[in-house]
Amino acid sequence: MTQKLRPPSTPRPAPVLLAIAGLCGLLEVVFTLTDSPALDLAEVRRSAILYGAFWPGLLEGWDSLFPGQRVTMFFSYAFLHGGFLHMTFNMLILIALGRQAVGRLGQAGFLLVYLLCGVGAAVAFYVLNGSGTPMLGASGAVFGLFGTQVYWDIQARRMLRLPIDQPLRLVVGLVVMNVLLWVVVGGMLAWEAHLGGFVTGAVLARIITPTPGHRYRKGMLRR
Repeated sequence: MTQKLRPPSTPRPAPVLLAIAGLCGLLEVVFTLTDSPALDLAEVRRSAILYGAFWPGLLEGWDSLFPGQRVTMFFSYAFLHGGFLHMTFNMLILIALGRQAVGRLGQAGFLLVYLLCGVGAAVAFYVLNGSGTPMLGASGAVFGLFGTQVYWDIQARRMLRLPIDQPLRLVVGLVVMNVLLWVVVGGMLAWEAHLGGFVTGAVLARIITPTPGHRYRKGMLRR
């Protein structure tokens, strides 16, 4: 009796990735529905932005809407988005990049790194932007995952004495992408948060996963 050959199955995303994507997706679905003419409840999204976006002015003497907002905004802004396309783009990258990070760090470790990348992105936005404009979106935290990936790739290639041109090309590609997006959206791009998240992710990867003593296998390299 012959047995049918099945193609290898793709592992499902870890629950922590699905939870983050699910929460962001659920919030955006609610906001999109309430924005529709049928419901005409646009104040729901506005209220979420007022309470959850990153407001630089709160660090410069503005009155907060509730106790602790100056702290919670460093995390809550990363779960809000400016539209369905914005959210979808970020969550697709999160799922794609998050698999390896979860595999290396575990779910709790990944969540900690992801949140810290979001904090690093917000700090960089506050320091480098200076306009007082509110910020929202998971892009900064997602760029933190790019930072971890680039660091791990360079780390592995150095252990194998291989050139690091490929991860460096990725960095150049990210820079070019940010420039193009900045032009397309008329300057309304929080590139400062992207930079802050990327650097935070690379630094955290260096701290949490120092160069191991054993040899890497070539199969571990990201192609």
